[in-house]
Amino acid sequence: MSGTRAGEATGIGDIVFATKVNAWKLRRAQKDHGGFSLGVEVRLPSGDSHSYLGSGANGAKPFANFTYAGHFSPHFNIGYQFNGKTDLITVASSSTGTLVKGTLPNRLIYSGGVDFALFKKLTVNVDGIAQHVFDAPRATLLSPPVQVFQNFFLAPSQSVVSPSTASYTQADAAGGFKWNPVKGLLFSGNVSVKLNQAGLRSRIVPLMGASFTF
Repeated sequence: MSGTRAGEATGIGDIVFATKVNAWKLRRAQKDHGGFSLGVEVRLPSGDSHSYLGSGANGAKPFANFTYAGHFSPHFNIGYQFNGKTDLITVASSSTGTLVKGTLPNRLIYSGGVDFALFKKLTVNVDGIAQHVFDAPRATLLSPPVQVFQNFFLAPSQSVVSPSTASYTQADAAGGFKWNPVKGLLFSGNVSVKLNQAGLRSRIVPLMGASFTF
């Protein structure tokens, strides 16, 4: 037996507060060319987790990144996401046996890439993005399939899915551009492509954006 469910929702998701400090600046010819930074993000479960608008859990992610600003600009980032309990995951209580909230899996997130200035107002970028998810709830397909009895009749062979817990690593690649046609206006585009089958996500994810500063 199989089934699907589709839906959509609009609203406010989880709120994230972030702060970052420059731990070391790289200066050449009396100009800043990037450096090393440390920071932290704090997530509040303000979204409706049952409508796909939030995680349902508090979280904190300390991170570090390195950037070099120039015609050819590499950058690297690493962070560890700590998560609290969420109603999206339920586990049996060891004392009562009733279902209680489970912990959203922690994640090690790391990425690296390079920006390349094709022209004065146009930059292209390529990035590799990965995350290691620790002790995540998973569904395991038992092999070989087993036969079951239903109402004393032998049912056809069926594949059985068993819940399990395991860690896995997701890997993606992304490429895009940034275009600054006039002062203060920035257009950006990006396409990410999954590189492995770990985790549930789309094969290709396009993203377009525009920002204006004044």
